[in-house]
Parts: sequence; C-alpha cells; structure tokens
Amino acid sequence: MNPVILKVGLISFFADLSSELLYPITPLFITGVLHASMTSLGMIEGCAELTASLIKGWAGKKSDQVGSRRKFVWGGYLISTLSKASIGLAGSWVGVLVARSLDRVGKGVRTAPRDALIAESVPKEQLGFAFGVHRGMDTLGAVLGPLFTIYLLGIYGQESLRGFYFYALIPGLLAVILATRLPETVKAGAKAAMNLAGDLSRSLQGNGATTSNGRLAQLPRSYFVFMLGWGIFSFANSSDAFLILKTQNHETSLTRTVFMYCLFNLVYAVSSPFLGKIADRFGKLFVLKVSLVVFAGVYVGFGLGLNPWILFPVYGLFMGMSEGVGKALVADFVPEGRQKDLGATAQGFFGLVTGISALGASLIAGLLWDQFGESAPFFYGGGGALLSLIVFLILR
Repeated sequence: MNPVILKVGLISFFADLSSELLYPITPLFITGVLHASMTSLGMIEGCAELTASLIKGWAGKKSDQVGSRRKFVWGGYLISTLSKASIGLAGSWVGVLVARSLDRVGKGVRTAPRDALIAESVPKEQLGFAFGVHRGMDTLGAVLGPLFTIYLLGIYGQESLRGFYFYALIPGLLAVILATRLPETVKAGAKAAMNLAGDLSRSLQGNGATTSNGRLAQLPRSYFVFMLGWGIFSFANSSDAFLILKTQNHETSLTRTVFMYCLFNLVYAVSSPFLGKIADRFGKLFVLKVSLVVFAGVYVGFGLGLNPWILFPVYGLFMGMSEGVGKALVADFVPEGRQKDLGATAQGFFGLVTGISALGASLIAGLLWDQFGESAPFFYGGGGALLSLIVFLILR
C-alpha cells in the first residue's frame, strides 16, 4: 500500500472520529437544546457546506500555485479542531452557525490539496482504489466516533450534550500532529516526471501559452459537462442531519438512532475500497450512475417511513459508490502530467459546486419539512437524484 495514502487515511481517521463523535448529536442540540426550527438547521448545514466549498476553490488553486500540499492540510485540520469546542459554548443557533462555518473553513482549506496529494501519489488506473482506501479509513473514524457518543450518553445522558464538544478536541489534535508529517507534494522523481510529461504534452498541442497555474480554462470540456450533472444532484442532496432527525422522530431512544448512524458508517467504510476497485475496472461514471439510483431509492424509502435499520446500510453503500469514486473521476479529467498544477484546482471547483448546491439543498429541505411535513425533503431528494441521472445519460 502506498505510504502517502496510508498517512492521509490515518489523519482522516482521527479527524473523522472527532467530527462524527459530534455529528449525530448536533441536530438534536440545535433543535432540542437551542430550540431552533428545521429551517434554521437547514441554514446552518447549508451555510457550513457553502463556506467549505468557497474556500476549497481558493485553497485548491493556491496549493497548485505555491506547489505545496502539507501546509494547507495541517492548517485546515487545526482550524476545524479548534472550532469544535465553540459549538458547545453557543447560546443560540446563530452561534452554532458561526462555529460550524469556521469548522468548514478548515475543511475547505485542507480538502482539495489533500485530494490532489492522493491523486499525485498513484497511477491513474489505481485512483478509484486509492480514494476508496482513503474514504474507508476516514469513515472507520466515523464508525468509532458515534460509538464514543453512545458511551458518553450512557455516562452523562442527553442533558450534558455541551460537554461532548470538548471531548472531540483529543482525536482532532492527533490528526493535526500527524498532518505535519506529510510530504509537501509527490516525491521529487515523480514530480519531475510529471512536469516533463506535462511540458511534452503542451508542446505537442502547441499550447505553450497556457502555463499559468490552476486555471479552470485548461480543464477539458468533459469535466464541465460532468459538473453540470453533479451540480443538479448536489442541489437535491441535503444534509444527513435530516436523516438523523427523521429517524429520531420514529425512535424513542437517541442511542438507537446513533447505532443506526454507526451502521451506516461501517458499511460505508468497508465498502469504499472494494467499490473503488470495481469503479477502476468497470468505469467510474458507471458506478456513479448506479449510486444515484441507490440514493433515490433510499430517500424515497425515508419519505415513506420504511425501516431505517435497512435504509441506513443501503445509504452506506451509496456513499461507498459515490464519495471516493466522484473524486477519482474528477482526477481522471485532469490532463496527463498536469496533476501538480491543475489537480487541486479541479478538486476545488468540484467542492465549490457541491457546496453551493448543498446550501440550496439544505435550505429547501428545511423549508419543505416546516411547511409540508417531514417526508417532503426526502421525496425532493430522490427526485433530484433521478433528474441528475437523466442528465448524465443524455450528456454521456
């Protein structure tokens, strides 16, 4: 196994353990402790993802320009870790909005450079597997995080949710320490070969004038066609906080809801590497299309009130088919030999489109919940996924 992939995976494991220790209780904290509406929850989650995505675009381009990955990665994890405690100090949903947005600033700073570092570290024919391994290790932290939440609930109960946000600092700081040990970019030999290949490619194409780093215009048209379909899907893919609250409404125990969320993350973690390998063999876009069908089925199932013990594991399969595979597909669109100066830019714009769309998705989901009932956001999400699939099939 590539050592860079393992290092990045271990860092993501601790960071996700920190984040997912809090994620299952945050919707309840916002709506139960702070008494915010579902529309407010949608605003918080949507703005948080938008903030991350706006920063992703800048961080990806800047990382390509300065030729560094490590400083963006560890700096981003540091910002996210320090922001978590401030959520527990919030006295209103507006305070949570500010703290969650700061947390997502950290995510935005680190994500595109980190994903570009992964893409630089392996051949293109192994991208699906590499991103799948990373997502698997990342999500393993998301399995253990909620288990710690259950342990803390057993000790302190639901009346002490504020204190949970300070426990999350411990694994978060471990991720920061490990991130300082990453390489700045790929190894010198691979970097030189990549630059040589890029120079040769540009010479053969007569494109020597387009040498400025990180320009979106240098990406192929097929990349932007893909982004159109992905943006439509993202506009229907609201925050998982709505899934948690939907389940909580039909389960008397918060612990049972958190266990379901653990099961979702376990399936996600275990399936990601294998589904990434399948994507490498049979086509990443094909696997992504299948994932949209799975997503639509899961969301319609939640809307109909079907058994969440079944729906959450299937939702984990969707994540295994889409999260790492989507990023690997983005890396595939980067021209050969251009990962160093375009890789993070491509990932950053991918994140930007995702986040802008996610803001709309979560806001609409919150409004639909408040105005038309708890099932409406899920029918909206399922329909949006099918519309995105149709666009992919038409545009090829």
